[in-house]
Amino acid sequence: MILLLQSPGYALIVLLALTIVLHAVLIRARPQSAVFWKRSDYLWLSLASVGLLSGAGDVRRFVNGHAIDAQAARTEFDFKFLKDHVEAAEAAYCRATPRGGKPSGAVADGERDRGQLCRWYGEIRRQLPARVGPEFPLITLPESGPGRSMEGQSAQASVRKILRGYEDGRLEIQRLRGGMQGTELDSLLLALGAPALIAGLALRLTKATAEVRIERDRRRNRRVFGRPDPDED
Repeated sequence: MILLLQSPGYALIVLLALTIVLHAVLIRARPQSAVFWKRSDYLWLSLASVGLLSGAGDVRRFVNGHAIDAQAARTEFDFKFLKDHVEAAEAAYCRATPRGGKPSGAVADGERDRGQLCRWYGEIRRQLPARVGPEFPLITLPESGPGRSMEGQSAQASVRKILRGYEDGRLEIQRLRGGMQGTELDSLLLALGAPALIAGLALRLTKATAEVRIERDRRRNRRVFGRPDPDED
């Protein structure tokens, strides 16, 4: 429906062509059948209802499509923030890791903790994709944590917090995409909606023409037989 409305010229041409065909066929076949034209209300109203139901589905898909685009942009930003954070932290901790010597005491514990953080951030970086979108994969942290030190626990909490924003966005995109997948009835309405609405409007225009002709002939007959028309002064 929305695709049809995006090209109103095409829709107008189809409507005019179908209206002309219905005028040529139905008005000539049933020129004076008031009962036939009353019964046509069932048909054109049904066709128009199918078109309107299809339009409602199109609007829902249109809104969901824009919502997916907006959510995808936010999720891509969350992923980039996570990736930048991991790369920066890995660079910082790996530079702080000594390349030789065996310090003792608290200094050795600090260097060991930084070495664990360097390896942990490196594992995360290696499993991150280069980019995300339009697909957003599940990202999990390595099973081996960054150690039990205060610094390691703080680093892990920071990464989990950033990752939670990406994961929430990924799940929201899945939910919105699931709403875009309609049933077989939705697919049928999508295919028949626009043609049904145009056919219903064309039939209604044809009915209006037929009713005008019937009323015109009725008034002419009243004048011929000398009976005044109650609608005329």
